Amino acid sequence: MEQINAAVDWSRIETLLLRNYPVGKSFEGNDAYPPILLMKCLLLQQWFKIDSDPELETQINDRTSFKTFLGLSLTIPLPIILPSPDSGADSLKAPCA
Repeated sequence: MEQINAAVDWSRIETLLLRNYPVGKSFEGNDAYPPILLMKCLLLQQWFKIDSDPELETQINDRTSFKTFLGLSLTIPLPIILPSPDSGADSLKAPCA
């Protein structure tokens, strides 16, 4: 994953994502997850065949390589379950800082 992070210009991808995902434009509701974080999480789920959002959260907290890839703190555990198309509002927690 270090090689992928070194080879991919994530800022260009983030620019494309932000065109279609206006983060932080509403004053209502919880803070939005950064779209690049969501996309990288989806990539991890696909690459490592992680079947559920709770399992993804467990894997992110367990693997420093995942946290590094996602650009997250290595010392702070994630209080996050990312939304999926079939998850309800009860499965969402606050985004990480």
